[in-house]
Amino acid sequence: MQSMKVPLSVNYQDQGNFSWRDRADKAVDLIAELASLLPSPFNLSDVGCGDMKLKESLVRREINATYTAFDLHPQTDSVTELDINRSSLPKRCDVVILLGVAEYLDDLQGVFSRLAKQTTYLVVSHVVRERSNYSSTQLVSLGWKNHLSSSDFGVAITQGGFLIERELFTSNKRTMLWRCRAVVS
Repeated sequence: MQSMKVPLSVNYQDQGNFSWRDRADKAVDLIAELASLLPSPFNLSDVGCGDMKLKESLVRREINATYTAFDLHPQTDSVTELDINRSSLPKRCDVVILLGVAEYLDDLQGVFSRLAKQTTYLVVSHVVRERSNYSSTQLVSLGWKNHLSSSDFGVAITQGGFLIERELFTSNKRTMLWRCRAVVS
């Protein structure tokens, strides 16, 4: 894999932190629970994949998935450029993963509505407001457009066409993950 230059404005300096790997591992826990319901291999789209920690976790856990990586700012040639704010996935898949992406979305519910027509399952994370203390200045500095409570985020998920099946926190108790099933076809 060849490295590509990532714009300085992108917040990737924290990719080495334990919390990023922990978030990916927790997402794989949620996916593993679905193993008997999914084809083998199943198609998984990792949207906002960063340095593909999720793929590493899938391999480590021996989850049989056909992995496709997307990011607004690809870090390697194996990642397809995609702005999920403006575009849909190029094809339907069984599972979509959005880790560390929801905070940056212009129209959260609109993205969920598009994804509900393109996937069966969604695993999504969000740093929830009631568990984190960010000032408005910090949110602007991070480039976040969303910093919702867990209940408000859940409303956006359900209004976007998904049924929440399971939720859990990462180890730091600030980031929540939801596993959802599309109710829109």
